[in-house]
Amino acid sequence: MGRPLFLVLTLLAGLAQRATPATVLDVQCLSLVHVAESAPPDSIAVDVYIAGGGLGGCAAALAACDAGLRVLLSEETRWLGGQATAEGVSALDENYWVETSGATRSYQRFRALIRDHYRPLCRATPPPARLNPGNCWASALAFEPAVGVAALDSLLAPHCASGALSILRRWKPYRAEVAGARVVAVDLVQLDSAARCRVRSAYYLDATALGDLLPLVGAHYTVGAESRNVTGEPSAPALADSRCEAAFTYPFVVEARPGESRPWPAPPDYARVVADAGFDDPWPLPLGSASGDAGPPTLHATLPGAPGSLWTYRRLIDATQFDPAAHACALTLVNWPTMDYRGGGLLSADPEQQLAALREAKALSLAFFHWMQTAMPRADGGVGHPELRLLIAAMGSDDGLALHPYVRESRRLAAWTTLREQDVAKALLPGRRRGRFFRDAVAIGHYGLDLHPGPCAETISSEATRPFQIPLVALVPERIENLLAAGRCLGVTHITASCTRLHPIEWAIGEAAGAAAAECVASDLAPRALLADPAALLRMQRRLVSRGAPIVWYADLATDDPRFQEAQLAPFVGADGDSLLELSSNYDSEAWQ
Repeated sequence: MGRPLFLVLTLLAGLAQRATPATVLDVQCLSLVHVAESAPPDSIAVDVYIAGGGLGGCAAALAACDAGLRVLLSEETRWLGGQATAEGVSALDENYWVETSGATRSYQRFRALIRDHYRPLCRATPPPARLNPGNCWASALAFEPAVGVAALDSLLAPHCASGALSILRRWKPYRAEVAGARVVAVDLVQLDSAARCRVRSAYYLDATALGDLLPLVGAHYTVGAESRNVTGEPSAPALADSRCEAAFTYPFVVEARPGESRPWPAPPDYARVVADAGFDDPWPLPLGSASGDAGPPTLHATLPGAPGSLWTYRRLIDATQFDPAAHACALTLVNWPTMDYRGGGLLSADPEQQLAALREAKALSLAFFHWMQTAMPRADGGVGHPELRLLIAAMGSDDGLALHPYVRESRRLAAWTTLREQDVAKALLPGRRRGRFFRDAVAIGHYGLDLHPGPCAETISSEATRPFQIPLVALVPERIENLLAAGRCLGVTHITASCTRLHPIEWAIGEAAGAAAAECVASDLAPRALLADPAALLRMQRRLVSRGAPIVWYADLATDDPRFQEAQLAPFVGADGDSLLELSSNYDSEAWQ
């Protein structure tokens, strides 16, 4: 495997902090936690430690526990689920085939549990087979974030009951001990009490939203945009720029109470917040052309070129579907590009700078809600929607905003191979049905290149992709032997991070990392040795396929199809997998886009 072809940042400051007291960012409470220099008094020994309880972390825990390993999962917020729950995006960003062939079986089970919660509450008998509680047009499944938390807790409960899985909520890694190329231990702090513990494990998986383990263990990683001459990506800038991190957002949920007026006070420095965001009043169109040429937005009018309105875009509850005792009014998720925080700083090595960015992003979201209530244009020519109420309880927070911001770009691992634009973009793959074929594929994905620009204000247009594979080499660091990426911090570029960050893809990456760790433990091979051993690599791929995790995209082959395993493994046992895929139509569909 060749070394990655892009600029790598080595954070020596991250290594130096091991010998000094640590300052840890508590994202949920917007505070800094100062941790003593002395070693933690307690120690935990497991087979696999997973940092981050988002979708990738939960999927990794399921895969590792199913293989009989002892697993410790830590999550810095009070909720598991990451972008589907704590980050507030509970109108799932998925693909057209997610119900059958476009996701892993365990992810489909997660979705089914959410629907199971709502079925008894439906007016229709029987409820729709593919019930969408919100009947929104951005997603085939939209729901209240707390329902997603309960579904994940249910999936993980059997492993917790057996003792195979331990979950530490509100704990965060802050220091690591590394000997040579191996992580020896990771120290965690309880963010509310400042209690500490040390974790010793055979393998360490980074499933955090920001790639928090990477600097702690001294792994090489990238922040910002790589240069075009290094990656060869047509959409990359001519010069690398570490400032170019994607925008992030604090979503919130509102309910409509027609006839009521519950004015939300203007947040402090409202005018400054709006001005700093670069907006005039009225706010520009939340969806569609950035130039605002479609005119000022109204909440309930169908948007030009869209199938619905802003209100139904990410609606979580369509009350007309349910018994009034269960849901008396509609709920909608407000997560619109206009409220993206573009100031950067979230991926900084300085916790103070991160904290300042988070505070500004929260202020922007609260300012946006105030604008919706008081100044958003209405179809009748008036302004403001005072009937809207910020639903504080929906996000599990004290202020009604998500417990954690929705992170579109993490620190990105300097992996042995990096997924690039030319590996996935439809325009760069003429005549092909799929993206680049990887013989070490461990996951699949399909989503457009959807980069939300940050401080650099890039003008990259949304571009269609071919269904693509995630290779194992993109999860394996250059130099750390027992670390794997298990979420958004895998080896992708600034461009391709925009198409691998989505819910089912993050889940698939985590599931692959958990299965890879299980195979490494079973075969006593480090990930790099696993990659170099064709028989061991194929065993690991069989392990994934046997649990219903696709590693090749077939649009018409469901995970419960009796031909699933044979078709999934066929390209990897053939002489030329890439040619076989392009010539074969036995399990294929022409309906790629």
